[in-house]
Amino acid sequence: MKKSIFILLFLGLFPLFAADTVYKVDSLDAGKIKLPSGIEATADGFRMRNGKEGIVIPGSEKFRFAESGLTVMATLCMEKCGMNSSGTYADGSYVDNYHIIASKGREFVFGRRGDNWVDQLYFNFCVDGKWKVELNKTVPIPPYGKYFHAAVTLRRDFRPGDDRNHYIYQFYINGALKFSGDCRSDAITPTDAPVVIGRGEGMLNHQWCFPGVFDGVKIVNRALTEDEIAAEAILSRKVKISIPDRHFLSAEMIAQFERLSAMSAAPGKWGLASLRRAARDCYDLETVKKVLDKFPAFAGEKDFDRFAELWNQQAKPFAIVSAGDRVSLMLVTGKGKGAFPLLDMYDRKSNRGLFGSDTLKWQITASRLNGKKSVTENFSNFGSAWQTGDIRSVNGAKELDIFWQNGKVTVKSTMRFGNNRCDFTLSADNKDANLRLEELRFPVWSLKQLDASGEALIIPRMNGQRIADPLDNPNQIPAESGQPGSMMSMQFCGYRDDNTALYIGTEDPAAGARKFSVQPLTGELVISYRQAIAYNAGKKGGNPMEFSGKAAIEVVDGDWFEIGRAYRKFLEKDAPWYIKDLPRKATPKWMRDNILWLLISSGSKDGNLQVFMKDITELQKYIQLPMAIHFYGWNDKKDKGDWPNFYALDGSPAAVEELHKMGIRVLPYFDTLLWALNDGPGLKPKEFPTSGKASAYLQQDGQMILQSWGRPRRQYAIMCPAVPLWQKRMEFMCGYIMDNYGFDGIYHDQVAGNLARACYAENHPHLPGDPLAWNRGWKELFDLQDTIRLRHPEMVTTSEDANETHLRFFDGFLVWRWVYRNQIPLFNSLYSGRVQFVGRTYDQNRKGDPEDYFAKAASQMLYGEQLGWMIPVSLAKYPERRRFVKQMCHLRHELLEYFNCGEFSAPLKFKRPPAKKELFWGSPESLQKVATDNIMHSVYSLNGIKVMTFVNVTPDKETVSPLFELGKDEVIAVCDPALEQVLYVEAMPEVTLPGRGFAILLAGKKEALKDEADRLFAALKKIAAFDYGQNIFSSLPVKTLEVGVKEEFSGMFGRNLDPFSGEGCFVLTGSGKGRVLERFPLNGLERGKRYRVKMMIRADKGVSGAVLVGNTNENWNFVHFMILGGKVPSDGQWHEVSGEFTVEQRLFQPGIMFYNDSNGNYSVDDVIVEEIK
Repeated sequence: MKKSIFILLFLGLFPLFAADTVYKVDSLDAGKIKLPSGIEATADGFRMRNGKEGIVIPGSEKFRFAESGLTVMATLCMEKCGMNSSGTYADGSYVDNYHIIASKGREFVFGRRGDNWVDQLYFNFCVDGKWKVELNKTVPIPPYGKYFHAAVTLRRDFRPGDDRNHYIYQFYINGALKFSGDCRSDAITPTDAPVVIGRGEGMLNHQWCFPGVFDGVKIVNRALTEDEIAAEAILSRKVKISIPDRHFLSAEMIAQFERLSAMSAAPGKWGLASLRRAARDCYDLETVKKVLDKFPAFAGEKDFDRFAELWNQQAKPFAIVSAGDRVSLMLVTGKGKGAFPLLDMYDRKSNRGLFGSDTLKWQITASRLNGKKSVTENFSNFGSAWQTGDIRSVNGAKELDIFWQNGKVTVKSTMRFGNNRCDFTLSADNKDANLRLEELRFPVWSLKQLDASGEALIIPRMNGQRIADPLDNPNQIPAESGQPGSMMSMQFCGYRDDNTALYIGTEDPAAGARKFSVQPLTGELVISYRQAIAYNAGKKGGNPMEFSGKAAIEVVDGDWFEIGRAYRKFLEKDAPWYIKDLPRKATPKWMRDNILWLLISSGSKDGNLQVFMKDITELQKYIQLPMAIHFYGWNDKKDKGDWPNFYALDGSPAAVEELHKMGIRVLPYFDTLLWALNDGPGLKPKEFPTSGKASAYLQQDGQMILQSWGRPRRQYAIMCPAVPLWQKRMEFMCGYIMDNYGFDGIYHDQVAGNLARACYAENHPHLPGDPLAWNRGWKELFDLQDTIRLRHPEMVTTSEDANETHLRFFDGFLVWRWVYRNQIPLFNSLYSGRVQFVGRTYDQNRKGDPEDYFAKAASQMLYGEQLGWMIPVSLAKYPERRRFVKQMCHLRHELLEYFNCGEFSAPLKFKRPPAKKELFWGSPESLQKVATDNIMHSVYSLNGIKVMTFVNVTPDKETVSPLFELGKDEVIAVCDPALEQVLYVEAMPEVTLPGRGFAILLAGKKEALKDEADRLFAALKKIAAFDYGQNIFSSLPVKTLEVGVKEEFSGMFGRNLDPFSGEGCFVLTGSGKGRVLERFPLNGLERGKRYRVKMMIRADKGVSGAVLVGNTNENWNFVHFMILGGKVPSDGQWHEVSGEFTVEQRLFQPGIMFYNDSNGNYSVDDVIVEEIK
């Protein structure tokens, strides 16, 4: 162990916290400090570069905080270091990275942690030597190279009846609370280690330093309040902070608020909360005080209308105005500073205010050129003077203009309210020629926690998620996500409990690129958006800003379905991508009526599909309905050039023709986003260094974004869709494919699945940072391809995942990743019939529980999706799967008119909650438990008939008791294959189904539904009688390795070339012309566990290869945990190699990858991966 160097520091108290013990390290005291090696005092602060020692605070060994709490604050500038990956190098060294701000041995550590999944603030503490805070999403750090103020607080939280207590930890950036976490834990174990600045342990107990500069650090033995943190941040010398800009209320005023609240009824408490919010947010305190002095006269008024009347007489300029039959607003008008003129919304139905510590915020980040340096400035509604116009009536609603002035920048918002809704525009007129507006945060909603039963956050992640009790389950809330894109597929979210439901939308017809995030704080949720601001590259500043949508909030009744219906009003009125008329006739009928999709990748070097033809033929005979194939591996990258070149292998067109003779449609894989750096024949650069690079998307730092999927010689750059060269290249290539290879359309990978971005290239035909250019570019790109459709009228286009704004370009979305927990059919409820959904992943990636197959297939059928995207082998040995999938296919066939022409209707309610089951669903990422009802259902409406379809996804008999209110003269027709005939009843019956059973109930006038009921009943009797078929399918070439199982590579995956043991070994034969690789999925790994991998390797003379154990990340990069076999002698002999690794990050397609960089055989045998216990 290296010798610790103790230094003399200023140790004492600073005025704000006179009763606390405080440790302080300040760069102003640098002359008094003897710094250890690796740390130097500069004009900017203490600079640390790979220091082996930190600054040790003398006398801090007995510093205790387990009961009193803790605050650590620092003003710092981080330098980027290390690889953005996680795992180990071959020598065992770790390649994740930390910036440690402060630590106390194994008692606490505070800093930043980064890898391919996160780059965020990090805090942890130990109990009995074990780190307790799980690695989850917290707060993204500000950009590297810029100063910011960071803080963490920790407080003990005792909860009656809990056998363990809790710690609440909170992160702050620049004085603003950004994240609250809850860790259930025993008391922190004290140690006698000193407090160290700039050095500490990471999660795996390795020592890390602080690469960068810090101006000062303060540590306090209690959890400071939000206002105290804000006050400290404002004092920072290196960061100009105007957010949050707060008043610190006097003890006298706080006491007055509390006395008045105690004597007030519900309306009065709401009025006081609005006043207090205004005072805290820097509104004029004298005006607030005058209202408080008058308040006792009407504090106890219980009738809201009478209270509002008295308030409006006595509390000017504060006013209560109606915004609908259940919503009232608290406004402040005229002139002011600080508080947003909308001070609160009141739900008269549930008698409560809806906003948290703030209401609505905007913030602009700007850059001012000061000599040769660029200085960052932040300003917002808090620090800006404002004035309002008069409230006016416009088309049945009220409008109010608000103007803020900050220097030479004028920000304007028009607030419109009525029908229980408010919405806001926002724009900025920038007259400062030296100030460049760069980023907008708007809207930022602070929502008070809804505390009745049924609390849930609704977000449009993939098909939609309903996260119950989000403040108690912050780890289920996803990280900041791009919108529009598959991770945020629509422009709205919601928050609800059983008394109030809130719809929140950005309602942007132009679909500008934004980032969406939800932060759970103490007692509130903060929902925020941020986006780039376009500027002219030839000017220092003076650029304007306009938010291209409307920030909307509306109070509705109901749950996720009703919140979605509030959004639909925007879709029908203003969204250019929304398709109103059904069926969608622009989509070829064969596509609308297709039933099943198979995933096939060429099994030969020339692209033929002979190895699959028996399986496809027999499956088609068994299913007896239309099917289509997604064809992968059909193009020749090696000899005809990598992307964007998509030229067929010699055998692929013949394979397509053979499938067409069978009546099977075929779509090829195509990537419309990426250009390979080595795009020429033989994996050598050809056009990329000129055309590709000129068309590439650039980040704000001028760098491209590269994807490689773990293949160093196959890197791909993201293109900017607004570049004409790229648009025309895609038009040519897609036209060539359709004109020459006989395909029935094209699958455009990544287009809908990738998040919208703001490109900063200055040589493109858009302004740098323009948030509208991305989607505008896609429209231009696909408009050019209309001529291809004219030549091929039966052509269809599909894309990855789902993104509403791209719906107009595509006939179908490959929603393969709709396998997340907490999922709801939110996207389906708005777009069913308006686009086809063409498959979810089954067992192609990481296998889930065996019964997940039934829940996935049922949900696809029930929600109007086409069945599949499965590989035939997943049906080969499972007769019950096979029969169930066939049944779901035929149910879809019988209900096609409802799915393509009908209305997705609200889900049923039940007398008693239906029984549920949680299963791990097979997924391309780490497995998640998805809970579904044992009897799943959906409701569609068409021509006056409601069709309610029920499917039991369990093997056991189940019963549900749905609620349904019939109209006058309406009946319910029960179509149950267990009955002898259709049963007509006048009230909703219980539904009892056998294992894997199904039934359809129709509601409507008897004369209107009789023929349809007879038709469906006959079909259900036939479908229920399907047999299991035969195990007729051959095994397809998919090999999966399992933790704890030794793999000896027998059968089709092994070759009898002198194996180490058994009948065969895996042999990877090199080409001598570049790297050859093969990858097998690895099942059974779990995050947080440690594993040992062992295998035998043999390299022929002159052969160079390696084995990588790793994980594919969300950007499809293969990130290795470890490398084996690189130093095995090329002597033709078997050698045992082994190593250990820890799974520290979220799993996403883990596997073992084999490389051969030479000409010869690289052989592997007896592979085993075992958990180290």
